[in-house]
Amino acid sequence: MPDLNRETLTVAAVQMSSGTDKEANIAAIEGSIAEAASAGANFVAVPEYATYLGPDKDFESIAEFVPGPTTQRIGALAQSLRIHVLIGSMVERGHDERLFNASVLLDPAGQLCGRYRKIHLFRAGHRDATGAEDRYISAGDRAVVAEARGWRVGMTVCYDVRFPELYRALSDLGTDLLTVPAAFTAFTGKDHWLTLLRARAIENQAYVVAPAQIGPYEGGESFGRSCIIDPWGTPLAIAGDGQRFALARCEALAVDELREQFPVLEHRQMKVSPILGSPEDASVSPSIPSVSAGRR
Repeated sequence: MPDLNRETLTVAAVQMSSGTDKEANIAAIEGSIAEAASAGANFVAVPEYATYLGPDKDFESIAEFVPGPTTQRIGALAQSLRIHVLIGSMVERGHDERLFNASVLLDPAGQLCGRYRKIHLFRAGHRDATGAEDRYISAGDRAVVAEARGWRVGMTVCYDVRFPELYRALSDLGTDLLTVPAAFTAFTGKDHWLTLLRARAIENQAYVVAPAQIGPYEGGESFGRSCIIDPWGTPLAIAGDGQRFALARCEALAVDELREQFPVLEHRQMKVSPILGSPEDASVSPSIPSVSAGRR
């Protein structure tokens, strides 16, 4: 049955060229959020590694706790604009001193309402797509679904998009909107970025919001093409090279009608079941996906 409590989301997927200057990056985030809100967005998402994009060896020096100074600063802006803000990711210092690639969702009161630690860490084997994220970053171990204006938001980050079992777990947890903030490599992005995002939207019958880094940075080059994709797999908006963000409306009815008319999720013969444990906070659904076969 349709969920009449979900508001229409006007979503902005911000495109950034973050660098090694953390303060300059945060100022750019604030400017993009304000600009997107003035265009009508009530849900603004910025890319992976939005606060710092550069050599992995410097992660230790720029990491901070969540909540912490950056989430408080961006949270104050979210509160003043009365919008949701997704900090696509930042380097989080855990209380055990491990570092995580953390995606953070802030509500219109400026409070933390979802935090996801990236599970699939990028390690490239091709000379034109360098990176070894797992040298410095620890992997998360929970699938996370947060709530925004009545929507169930499944939180993922970049390289996760290549692992559909995570998205099936999020689907089983009731997700109707997926976030995929990224710093996708230019080498793989030209062939894989939109294809993978459209596949995740189609197979889970959910909106996909994918803010992206664009252009060269110290250590690599990002593909860009921030985008918003509907549950049919149609790109609603794609940011070009000179655009600050992609902007589109996400309608709850589009999800409900598609799932009713074409009930693919009900026809599945294999499902991914979350293994539940004790949550870190009320907004987190702790889970490691496991796969089971058989009729539902």
